[in-house]
Amino acid sequence: MFTVAGSANAKLKREAIAEILALRIFNQANGETITRRAVEAQLAQWRRCDAPCDLADTVSVSRVWCVVWGWQASIARTRRLAQR
Repeated sequence: MFTVAGSANAKLKREAIAEILALRIFNQANGETITRRAVEAQLAQWRRCDAPCDLADTVSVSRVWCVVWGWQASIARTRRLAQR
């Protein structure tokens, strides 16, 4: 077993927060395509409110967008393969 300390731990925490926020955005989309502008708008809204503000303040739009985009691409690829 090993421990993660310092900057490695901070990076893991930021990545986890980005995934949490990306999942919230992804679930709200209900299967619709999510644009970077939509991610920016949602994070801006969360930064003004109380609930996930702590989380939204600690991650960049580009990191959350990359996570969401990866999920969308994976789902699209799976659907294309299923249609063959």
